[in-house]
Amino acid sequence: MTRKLFGTDGIRGRANSYPMTPEIALKTGMAAGRIFTRGDHRHRVVIGKDTRLSGYMIEPALVAGFIGAGMDVVLLGPLPTPAIAMLTRSLRADLGVMISASHNPYEDNGIKLFGPDGYKLSDERQNEIEALIDEGHEVSVISPADDDTPLPPYVVGAGRAVPVPYNGSVARLSFGFLSVSRVRRWLHQGGFDVLHVHEPGIPSLSLLACWVASGPIVATVHTAIPRSRVLVVTYPVLRTALEKINGRIAVSEAARTTFVEHLGGDAVLIPNGVPVKKFEKADPLPGWPGPGGALGFLGRMDEPRKGFTILVRAFEMLAAQRPGLRLLVAGHGDADEALARIPAELRDRIVLLGQVSDADKVRVYHSVDVFCAPNTGGESFGIVLAEAMAAGAPIVASDLDAFRQVLRRGQAGELFPTGNAAELAAAAGRLLDQPERRAALSAEASAAVRIYDWPIVARDVVRVYEAVVPAAGRVSVLPR
Repeated sequence: MTRKLFGTDGIRGRANSYPMTPEIALKTGMAAGRIFTRGDHRHRVVIGKDTRLSGYMIEPALVAGFIGAGMDVVLLGPLPTPAIAMLTRSLRADLGVMISASHNPYEDNGIKLFGPDGYKLSDERQNEIEALIDEGHEVSVISPADDDTPLPPYVVGAGRAVPVPYNGSVARLSFGFLSVSRVRRWLHQGGFDVLHVHEPGIPSLSLLACWVASGPIVATVHTAIPRSRVLVVTYPVLRTALEKINGRIAVSEAARTTFVEHLGGDAVLIPNGVPVKKFEKADPLPGWPGPGGALGFLGRMDEPRKGFTILVRAFEMLAAQRPGLRLLVAGHGDADEALARIPAELRDRIVLLGQVSDADKVRVYHSVDVFCAPNTGGESFGIVLAEAMAAGAPIVASDLDAFRQVLRRGQAGELFPTGNAAELAAAAGRLLDQPERRAALSAEASAAVRIYDWPIVARDVVRVYEAVVPAAGRVSVLPR
């Protein structure tokens, strides 16, 4: 995928130039229509536009795509964008479309899509899905979600998730009669060529899907854990599901070892992906990094393996000699509880943002002089490192096997002995004092992260799909 279709407000561009061409509009209608034609009811899309002349070129192409996908089309003519959002809900349409570029010049135009709830489509997981769509594939995802949770059009909710401690973290799982029913319906209506599941060795939607499906199944393992007695004991129960897997993917060597030891067989090594262009450029948050220097952290403060308390101890050591140094923290966790463990004289120098949007997450990486990853274990890859690398942030990270691989054994970031706050402080301090070294690490990271760019990763995943499809046919649902 060389160019991204969807921006912050749908697809926009100069009319009759990529991406605002009738060809792209036709493909958009067909792809969106395929996603929204689920269930036995008649499927409806409502389309509005502004008064730009090019709208009369884009509209017929969209209509052809939606009709080709089996949807009824209602043309509403020139309307303001909020009216389309409202009418999508009130007319109980499956999808709403607004052809407009808002305040852009008149020679531009755009396509904005609304879900049945009237909200603009979410950016969640859009990078991976768009990479596959660009290769000519259509994607549907089933995920734990409450019935009232707004979801992107390509995501199907499978019922409420239950938080379960897993591998030093918390996994949100759906596993029950409602989930089974929704998985079966999703598979039946999807008509999929390939079923791709993640972490099939734990009670989850992935395991349920393996149990009820037959045909081409690809599994990805992300977890790196030692030999697990629980998995050894439960394997006979899981075996009927796991033996159906035709293609195996591991995101790292550590994850591959987990796959081999617990599930048997080998796995293709394909790392996690990151949308590099999305992270490359962004304005820092207001007032950051500041003249006194700034450290950064992104992760759950309340998960011990993320190492936040180690970073706080390191910050205390550095702050005594650096009165202007600050720490910027983004991620889940109880802010009051975290601040209570920090010396009172340092609390105004540690800024806790809480959970941030995708856009602000990118800005966080660009707001610090040194990004710190003090994780203590349980990491099979290190997606946060890949994101920081894509942003060009100088990195100090724990010397974990997974982190060492991503950072090219220290060429793309400084490594320190895992769990050692003093060594973390020393490494971060050296980088704060050496702007040339920071610039060199930033350049190395920007080059090293290219192998994790989603278009490259997606093509490797598709090759696995292509290998299993001819031998296994299409995905079907087993009789009850």
